[in-house]
Order: sequence, then C-alpha cells, then structure tokens
Amino acid sequence: MRREVAFMLVALALCTVAERPAASQERLPDGAVRIDGRKNPELFSEWFIWETAFRGLRYEVKQKELKRMVDFTEDEWKLIVAAGEQQTAREARLSVRSAPLLAGAAKGDAEAQWVTVDELNIEYRWEILKASETLMAALRPATAAGFRRWMDGVMGRSVLILQGHALKQFYVPK
Repeated sequence: MRREVAFMLVALALCTVAERPAASQERLPDGAVRIDGRKNPELFSEWFIWETAFRGLRYEVKQKELKRMVDFTEDEWKLIVAAGEQQTAREARLSVRSAPLLAGAAKGDAEAQWVTVDELNIEYRWEILKASETLMAALRPATAAGFRRWMDGVMGRSVLILQGHALKQFYVPK
C-alpha cells in the first residue's frame, strides 16, 4: 500500500502541475510540502521548471502567450516548438522504459524495481536539463531572457504538493 501511494505521488510529480490561483491553506498530510509559485518559487527544482515549460509549449494558448511576451526570429520559434515536441518524446521513452519495472514492482522485488525507476527518472531529468541548455544557447540573449520571464510567469501560477518518496526525489539531480 505504501508503495502504491509513493507511486501515485511520483506520478503526480512527473505528470502534473496545477496552474491555478493560490488556494486557501488546505491541511496537508504529515510530511507533505506545498510549493506555491507565488510564495516560494525558489523551491521548484530546475528540471521541473523546464519540464513544465517544455510541456506548456504543446498548447496553442501557451504558445500565443509566449509570442505576445517575446520577439522571436522564425528560426528561434522553430527551435522552441521543437523543444516542446522533444519533451513529448522524452516522456514517451520514460513511460515505455518504466512500465515493465512498475509492473514488476507490484509483483515482487519492489525495492530493486523502484531503485531502477528512480534511476530512469534521474536520467530523464538530466535529458531535460541538457535540452534546456541547448535551447538557451541557441537563442539570442534577449530572447532567452524573455523566454525565462515567460517560464517564471508559468511557475508563478503553479502549485505542487509532494510527500514521501516523491519529495525526496524531487530535488534529484540538483
């Protein structure tokens, strides 16, 4: 049961971020941490900020918001859209590689399976960080700064609640 809860929280950390106005102070489970982008954005891990930004690029509404904020060249815009598409591919690879391990964890050697899933998640996060460095290096300084402002705005509307294993893993890699 504890592993099932941990898996759900890992899935939450990897798959969702709520963009919403700050909610009233709801009671959190013991050991849980609430990261509210309006109050403590510095608590978001860098890989998570980039993951959220890359995911946001999939949606036309986010693309329009970004275009209103930043003046891109045509080539820069192609790179940014490609970054969003590459995020979809990264997530698909992680899902395919993790699925048999998660299924195996439910059947038996759970600890070894979870260690491997954690390793895959860390590898996935490094891929995100490398993609962010590649993208930012390819953009003009003014474009890169504007893109980062847009990301900060997205994270400022984000709230994430973590606990247990998901919380321990959230800051890996640093």
